[in-house]
Amino acid sequence: MLFVCGFSPFFKVFYGISPFAFQFRQLNIFLSASLLAFTAVVTLFRWLTFEWFPKGEAVMLFSLAALLLYSSVKPSCHILFPGLICVLLYTFWRIQVRGPKPRKLLELQDQVFVITGCNSGIGVETARSIADRGAHVIMACRTRKTADPVARDIIASTGNSRVEVVELDLGSFASVRKFTEEIHKRFESIDGVISNAGVMKLGYTETVDRLETMMQVNCVSVYLLLMGLIPLLCKSKIPGGPRITLVGSNMHKRACLEQGGFDFENNFSAKGEDVFSMVRFYGQSKLGLELLKKELVRRLELKGINIQVNSLNPGTIVSNISRDFPSFLNKFHWLIQPINKTAKTGSYTTVHVAASQEVEGITGGWFEHCTNLKQALPVYDTDDAAKLWALLETKTNMVL
Repeated sequence: MLFVCGFSPFFKVFYGISPFAFQFRQLNIFLSASLLAFTAVVTLFRWLTFEWFPKGEAVMLFSLAALLLYSSVKPSCHILFPGLICVLLYTFWRIQVRGPKPRKLLELQDQVFVITGCNSGIGVETARSIADRGAHVIMACRTRKTADPVARDIIASTGNSRVEVVELDLGSFASVRKFTEEIHKRFESIDGVISNAGVMKLGYTETVDRLETMMQVNCVSVYLLLMGLIPLLCKSKIPGGPRITLVGSNMHKRACLEQGGFDFENNFSAKGEDVFSMVRFYGQSKLGLELLKKELVRRLELKGINIQVNSLNPGTIVSNISRDFPSFLNKFHWLIQPINKTAKTGSYTTVHVAASQEVEGITGGWFEHCTNLKQALPVYDTDDAAKLWALLETKTNMVL
């Protein structure tokens, strides 16, 4: 502060006699106003995508941006201008791009984790982090061709040789059953399941089981997979109990607020093609996942089974989930990468929920930015959850 005060007279003289003073002042005002507008736009984007934005950190960002604007107008404060720009950009990066890191991670030596969809994107980094804690990681992926190189990379980077690939296609009930049968043959128990795999489709498509693709991959097959693996989870002997971690999306909130909840009439019938939109069905499939979690938690508690079941929103991430989009849309998607999380930072909340000591004893939770949030939405409609559960039992011919 003494340094700034000491140089204030110099800046006053500079601004009084320098021919560049006006241009310099105008540039500062333009930059600071642009950053303030940018902060507002990003905050609005987070709000529109229903992503949680900590109020205290939002106030901090806007305060910094406002201070930056003030310093650009006040000549005596111009010495603060470069520093304020750096502080604002770093704060934005820390809050929105990186997000908080997982805290108090447990050692996972000799534990067995099944992780779906971990041959690309945040799934890779999730598997890497779990393997780095010493766990035996089973990478449940559609094809070994794409997953084997990833497994070798994880082994090389972590030094943990107990990383392997077992094929699993969530678009096929037969593949899910084959996968669970193989896991039962090879392992007496498992300690964690991370359901990370997901898909987005621009057009209406059906799986071999004659269900809409997003609904089956993102919800129905997850139910079938969990029903096949819960008997092994029940045999886990780890302190605190085994965990099921479901990677969801804030799009389920849109299904609640704009579509009135889960659409039983169209989600599982041929009528769905008539009302199909990617946003609608993706949100419905993720709402189905939340209802599945709700009912699963209730039934496990009734049976006295100690398995923690939590879901999360990883954040806004440019990932391989949009692989079926036209190339021009994917190029646009990558343009917004600077304001989105990377695959590494996008995996933080998943790893936190799956392996943090802070999550012990929590079940039925919804996490964003490594924080357990309360949701006041119809997603917790007990009747809808029970109705969907009964429907999933019928569709898959599997019960808990």
